[in-house]
Amino acid sequence: MDLKYFLGEFHSGNVNRITHAIGFGLLIYGLIKRDWLLDFVISPLFMESGHFYNHFVLNKYKSKGELIRLIPIQILGWLLSIGFIAVILRLFKKI
Repeated sequence: MDLKYFLGEFHSGNVNRITHAIGFGLLIYGLIKRDWLLDFVISPLFMESGHFYNHFVLNKYKSKGELIRLIPIQILGWLLSIGFIAVILRLFKKI
């Protein structure tokens, strides 16, 4: 697995790109409104739905192992990133 594959083929397709755009919109809205359900549950699940669409509907990925290996890593990375952003925003609010 390399970065070229991750940023290229794994994130290809119009449905995948649309679900990611909507997911990032939900993330920004959730951060502004401090709606953690949007940030930690709905937004990442919405974005990952594009990968599931590519895999199960379009059969786009080379093997099922790629999807099974990447999705949990992406979700964990997403949750850690959003948690870090939430902590930073909380610190700036106290200053």
